[in-house]
Amino acid sequence: MHGSALALCALEKYGEALIKIDAAIKTHLDKSHFNHNIDIPCSSMVSMQSHKAKILESLGRTSETRAAKNIAAREATDYPTKYTRVRGFDRPYEAYEKRLSEVF
Repeated sequence: MHGSALALCALEKYGEALIKIDAAIKTHLDKSHFNHNIDIPCSSMVSMQSHKAKILESLGRTSETRAAKNIAAREATDYPTKYTRVRGFDRPYEAYEKRLSEVF
């Protein structure tokens, strides 16, 4: 959903992009999928909020832009993974987010 939001931004479909990024954030905060907290954001949440701020800015929604930027400005917290295939590399999405940030 995060990647879809960025693709929609490239097409200048910011309203649809906002729906996708909000869905990505909601899914990321779903306790049945991840054990994350918006008040202690991981690098993925910082990245999504940064992109959400850009989308909101494109839509002219300044107060919501500031709120997203405030979350994006927080230092990312590491949430160690429990999966053995990536053990020892506790930030598995860091490279992915870096590439997404280069797109938008």
